[in-house]
Amino acid sequence: MIIATIAITANLSYGQTDWQSYQSQTPLPKKAKLKTIKFKSYGYAAEGYVFEKQFVEGQEITFYNTKTQTDVIPVYVIPVPVSKTTLTNPIISGKYFVREENAYLESSIKQEDDDWRGRYKYSLQGIFKVSNTYNGKGLTAKTDEAKSLNVETADILQYSGFYEDGKFPITLQKNANDYALKIEFEDRTLQTIVPFDHLKEHFFSSITNIFKNTESTYARYYISLNLDDYLKNANDIILTYKNGNNFLGKVEKDNSYSNTTFVAKEGKYTFANGEVFTGELDRYSKIWTNGKWKFTDGSIENGNWLEKYDVRENELSNVETMTDKHNLAIQLYEEKKRKIEEERIAKQQAEEKKRIAEQQRKNTLINKYGDYWGELIYNKEFTPGMTKEMVLEFTSDKCYKISRSIRSGMTIETWIFDKDKMQLELLKEVADMDEDQKQAAGAAFLLMELAEGFGYNIRDQFPTLVFTNGKLTDVYQY
Repeated sequence: MIIATIAITANLSYGQTDWQSYQSQTPLPKKAKLKTIKFKSYGYAAEGYVFEKQFVEGQEITFYNTKTQTDVIPVYVIPVPVSKTTLTNPIISGKYFVREENAYLESSIKQEDDDWRGRYKYSLQGIFKVSNTYNGKGLTAKTDEAKSLNVETADILQYSGFYEDGKFPITLQKNANDYALKIEFEDRTLQTIVPFDHLKEHFFSSITNIFKNTESTYARYYISLNLDDYLKNANDIILTYKNGNNFLGKVEKDNSYSNTTFVAKEGKYTFANGEVFTGELDRYSKIWTNGKWKFTDGSIENGNWLEKYDVRENELSNVETMTDKHNLAIQLYEEKKRKIEEERIAKQQAEEKKRIAEQQRKNTLINKYGDYWGELIYNKEFTPGMTKEMVLEFTSDKCYKISRSIRSGMTIETWIFDKDKMQLELLKEVADMDEDQKQAAGAAFLLMELAEGFGYNIRDQFPTLVFTNGKLTDVYQY
């Protein structure tokens, strides 16, 4: 809410302003006289030029509150009541004119508000409809035809005060059919056009009320100019920033800081360096993504270009302008793409190298043992008839506990998987490794433990084997 305080006291000062419907000043008739007419029954008086019992158009009229006191004066020992009416506080003063049988005053009210916040100046210039007749039209200088004084706000020509209880200067200036509004915040200026009908509905009555409460010299009255709802719904708000940026569009009120202000919400935001954003502005982010960017190098982005280039806002904090941030985002994106491509090629090459090595191994096994046994050995299939040499091509006797016996003249060897032996042998091998190999071995140990924790049985890779006279005769899978 925009609050402007006008203290109505006996020290009000008035002046004339122009109104587009007001005709040229009427010459003062030679026989016109400056009179003070007291309307005692209604508690007010009018001071102005009168000719033929009518107030003279184009001349100043000042209305005052009055106070009537009755004293008793002894006349020949007989008490006689005598009434005395005096002028007290001014109500309104201004240049008087008539239009379509209605009477108006062009008035200017200027006042200083002296309180604990300091001295703040407020001023208001306007057109006010005044009447004291029974039909509510025009002014009469005849006391027997008059009734109570009525003052209504017809138009405001200019207003200056403060927004947010004295913090920020605000002005309203009348145009032909509307008003130019301006609020000066600490780091930005808000400007827009306010329709006549809106001010008439939300502001005129507040001004009218000050003329109904002028009896007390020390009373303070408040003019409440409520424009917040209008500003939040308008589409043509202009914000001009001290850093050279500017905005046109919809705004919203920001109460998150010590000084309330209006911030850009949706529209066209132009930076001092020529960058332009059109769309929805997120006040909690420095890079807006719901709209269109035009950068100083001529490039354009529509939508969320942070997502497009797979980059986070904090990755761009080392550069200032949006153009630089945009270029850095593209650079980081290209570097990521290049790295991904390099990793893809390296993986492809490693896979190809592995494939060639596997094929070479297969060829070696086939050349050494023939097609049948070479294929089985390559596929690591324990098959009766294999020699120990064949089996040791794809497993290790260091993982087995081996027992030997002779039955009916045949040598029997039984290989049973021994996890403890396998781990001990691995530890011996690790002792001779370099640091990188040790880390890899440690990872292998951990992987093996995790696999068993998830139900994987390592014994499946090491079935019990029985060799008779050096050839595999039995395979037991547990």
